[in-house]
Amino acid sequence: MDTTRWKSVAVRIDAYNLLKAESDVTNRSPGNQMEELIKSFVEEQAKKHKKSPKVYKSELLGGKYLRQI
Repeated sequence: MDTTRWKSVAVRIDAYNLLKAESDVTNRSPGNQMEELIKSFVEEQAKKHKKSPKVYKSELLGGKYLRQI
């Protein structure tokens, strides 16, 4: 498997069951449904911060929004 393109994540079974049920409704695979959820979240956060999704995504990946402990 190409680890530069694919990663595995562990989620609680309750979350997986909800994801699977939602993906059945939208006729997507659970992985594609998760991608859609993340995309929607990034778009909402970008709007909240008054930035384009592309700029917000770049800043997010760059660590700009990390919480300081």
